[in-house]
Parts: sequence; C-alpha cells; structure tokens
Amino acid sequence: MKRVSSYDVAKRARVSRATVSAVVNERTTPRISEETRQRVLQAIDELGYVPHLAGRSLKTGISLSIGIIVPTISDPFMANVVQGIEDACLKVGYGVLLCNAYRDVKRTEGYVRDMVQRQVDGLIVIRPPRRLGGMAKMLDEAGLRTVYVDVYPKPWTTATVTADSEAGGYQATSRLLALGHRRIMFLSGPLHIGTRLERFRGYRRAMSEWRIPVDRSLVWIGPREYEEKRGAYGNYELELGRKLAQENLEARATAAVTTSDLLAIGVMRGLFDRGCNVPSDFSIIGSDHINIASFMRPSLSVVSQPKYRLGQEAADLLLGCINGSRKPEHIVLPVGQVQGGTVAPPAR
Repeated sequence: MKRVSSYDVAKRARVSRATVSAVVNERTTPRISEETRQRVLQAIDELGYVPHLAGRSLKTGISLSIGIIVPTISDPFMANVVQGIEDACLKVGYGVLLCNAYRDVKRTEGYVRDMVQRQVDGLIVIRPPRRLGGMAKMLDEAGLRTVYVDVYPKPWTTATVTADSEAGGYQATSRLLALGHRRIMFLSGPLHIGTRLERFRGYRRAMSEWRIPVDRSLVWIGPREYEEKRGAYGNYELELGRKLAQENLEARATAAVTTSDLLAIGVMRGLFDRGCNVPSDFSIIGSDHINIASFMRPSLSVVSQPKYRLGQEAADLLLGCINGSRKPEHIVLPVGQVQGGTVAPPAR
C-alpha cells in the first residue's frame, strides 16, 4: 500500500504543499483562512495522512518526544515512575522512547548518545549511576534538557526530582524503636545509589536520637559486583533477601529496615522457609510500597513512596524547561507514613 504523502493531501484539498506543511505544523499565517485549514484537515482525515516526524523535526526543531532511561524496567518501582512520566507526556502530545540500561554504565552512556542523535526534545534518567562523567559531559555539550529522578542533587547540577529518602529511613527506624526494638538491622543494596545512602542516614539519625549506638554488625550492605551482574533481573533483590534470611537474622536482631520492598519480601520468604514468624519473631519494613507488598500475608509494612507522582513531576518539570515556562530546580517530595502488618513489639 502506497504511503500517503503531503502531495496527496495538497491535491485533495486543492492547496499547495507549503499550506499543508503550515497546517500540520500548526503555524498561523494570515494567508491561510479557517476555511482552507479545515479543508486541509478534512483531507488529512480522509486519506489517513501521517506526517513524517523526522522531517517535521528537521523543519521545526521539535520532535515531540522525550527519552527515558531506567536501570531496569523489571523493577515495579521503576514501572510506576515510568507510567507517571508517560501519562503526563501524553496529555500534551509528547511521545516517549524507553531505554532499559540494565544497571550498566556503558549501556547507559550508549543510550544517552542515541537520544542525542535522535534529537529528542529532552531526557529523563531514573536513578543514574553516581559516577557517570561521560554522560554528563555528553549532555552538557549537546545542550539536551535533562531531569534526573530518584537521585539527590549532588553531584547532579541540573534538574532533579526525588522523594525524601532520609525521612523515610528515619520514620521506619523510629517506628521500630517506638515499639521497643533496640537491635535493628539495616539491609541495603550498595550505597552508590544516593537514595539508599539517604535512607541509611535516616536510620542513623533515629538511632542517635534514641541514644543507641549503631552496631556495625547489624548493618548489611550488598556487594556492588553482585548488583552489577544480577541487577538487570527484577528478582535479584528477592534472591538476595532470601539468602540473607538464611544467616539466622532473628538471633542477631529483632527487626530490620530495608531499602527496597523486594529485598524485604525476599527476607520474609527466607524467614518463613526457616519456620520464623513475621512479625512475632522478627519485624521488617520496606521502602517502596510496590503493589505486591499489600498482597503479602501479612502485608509488608512500608514507607510509602510517591512513585507515580515522581514520574509526573519529572515530566512536568522537563516539559516546562523545554517550552521555557520553568527553569531547572531540585524537587523533593514527601514520603508517607509506615503502614502494613509486618511490625510488632519484640518478643524478647
């Protein structure tokens, strides 16, 4: 089937191709009457004409598309953020190009290069690696407007949108302390991801306020090498948590604060396999509030994260920077209160 061209539209509407181009690109000019514009639009509808976006981008300098780079789309947290971005973009006629970086620095830089070459209007990078000098330099040279999500401003000097992870770690730890727990573990993936580090700071702040020294033997930080090898797969944190629970956690502590729901769910499963009851034998709190957390029995206690809103705010900020209505800024969203059924006073 022959592709319908602007020539075909012009012939049907009895106008020039320049007039068709002006109508398609929504350019206003006194030479084009409303009656002519409607005739062109009718011809477009009747013929099923679809403008060539690459050609339109060359003419207008606007692609009506943005790029999104995620470390792994298999993580439910990332999927919710992307949904917020996409919905906000679709409302104003923007499309999205989604890139799954598999937590790989070189692949991330490759996608950045690809987005620059495709001349997207802007870029959203969710939870980028902290050391990504090549990417930052490339974006700076290209002048591509960029918003980073789920990071803290340092070392990023451009626009960022994140949740208050420090407050999340503080709330989770404070809740356990208030219930009477004193030996509280902190379980996390590697701290090169800034939001994890912020949750650890919140954990330490709560312990300090209760005048309880942090026992380093109760702080478990996952190996970065393992995450880089297995992190492309959504179940790696589940596996990690399950293995961790086999180390007789309940003999060392009475509760744990984690930096992800998947890690917490893995620990719950590992404890269950060993006949340990949650929360009567061991309390645990996650930090993402992914959908599956509420389907656990008991439902996982979590610090609620505004995942969808993170995506919406990032898209709104980026689109505002693109059209000139906003300037780059650092946005920090509040987290929710601890909710769920996996916390209780310590048994001993």
